[in-house]
Amino acid sequence: MPRERRDFKRRTGFRDASLIVIACEGVEDEPRYFKGLKERLHNPKVHVEIVSRADPTRSSPEAILRELDHFKDSWSLRDGDSLWLVIDRDPQSWKPDMIDTVAQRCRQKSYSLALSNPCFELWLLLHFEDVSSQSEERQNLLLANADHLLKKEVARYRQPRPEWDYIDHYFPHTEIALGRARTLDTDPNARWPAALGTRVYRLVEQIRTRGNE
Repeated sequence: MPRERRDFKRRTGFRDASLIVIACEGVEDEPRYFKGLKERLHNPKVHVEIVSRADPTRSSPEAILRELDHFKDSWSLRDGDSLWLVIDRDPQSWKPDMIDTVAQRCRQKSYSLALSNPCFELWLLLHFEDVSSQSEERQNLLLANADHLLKKEVARYRQPRPEWDYIDHYFPHTEIALGRARTLDTDPNARWPAALGTRVYRLVEQIRTRGNE
């Protein structure tokens, strides 16, 4: 017998808001970024819910997809709600057939896929650098991401201001990052960026504009 799904409780003032559900591969940067983003945007027509990981050690794209499935099976969702899977390409860990399977399942379930190639830190770096205008050598280094290069590059731009929240380092540059990510996405009809790129910009755009269409 299937389990009865419960109505999702949207916060007071957001009762009629559409729901954007985000399941992230990372357990630190991604949740901190999206929690901060929803606080800064204050869009009353959108309720953003970041799915908590039942087991932080299980971080494969398939495991994160199961977390999203569990959320969908547990709550009654409305028309206009959307579910997003935020994962890294990370060719050192995930084989192409695994990513392909996850992308197919997302399409079948009407989930949106925000994949970054090679990782989420590319989206953060775009707040500070126009990667598409950089040399091919530099782009290849970022794509290879040896020794966590992207994380180190982003850290260089973090201002030493203890009064700032995590999101304050990035939020003022959101519009710039969106434009740079669109430019970098040279094949927007592909299921994910095969070259250096990130589809996180599509999720951020939806959080910003949902309800204003």
